[in-house]
Amino acid sequence: MGFIVLSVVMVGCIIAELSMYNWLRYCWWDFGLLHAESFTTFSNFHNEQDITDVHSDACKSLKHLVERNCPNFCSNIPKLEIGGSSMLICSVLAIVFYIICIVFHFWSFFKVQFKFRRIWIFFILPCFFYNLGIILYFFNINIQDLDSPNTSRFNTQAPTLKEGIYLAISIIPLSLILVAYGLLKTREEFLDKETDESK
Repeated sequence: MGFIVLSVVMVGCIIAELSMYNWLRYCWWDFGLLHAESFTTFSNFHNEQDITDVHSDACKSLKHLVERNCPNFCSNIPKLEIGGSSMLICSVLAIVFYIICIVFHFWSFFKVQFKFRRIWIFFILPCFFYNLGIILYFFNINIQDLDSPNTSRFNTQAPTLKEGIYLAISIIPLSLILVAYGLLKTREEFLDKETDESK
């Protein structure tokens, strides 16, 4: 039952992390995984909903203004999109496999004869996909590679990690604990049932 509780907590944490809009503050925008909005009073950047909107507003007629204040901003936008999309996809896969694990455990609880020798795969896959998402996010969005702004015009901000990414990183130890608990504790229960069945 402990694995089920921890898995539900893990799914809740991932959903909370995915729903956060403030993963990165850069230039005049707050970026989530796909969401983006400007915090400046510059009216041309109002009513933005996602990174695509930012690219459309900042990297066409206003590109000269934006990159004069935030060098190479427009060339970094695709990296933000790829990194955010990768994290989103991997996190959703992690949630799916956590839910599968929960279903297996409920099935085992109510159906005593349920056995599954390769249950360990489903303990590892959610952690694998979640941590892969983190790796891909930072591979595409290396904050050290993002150029600092040239001016403080319109409250221009240097690249700064925000609450969303800190929550995402803090989930990593929980995912590893859950894998260890599943492999050392819950896996034995599934194997015991198979052993008893074969006798």
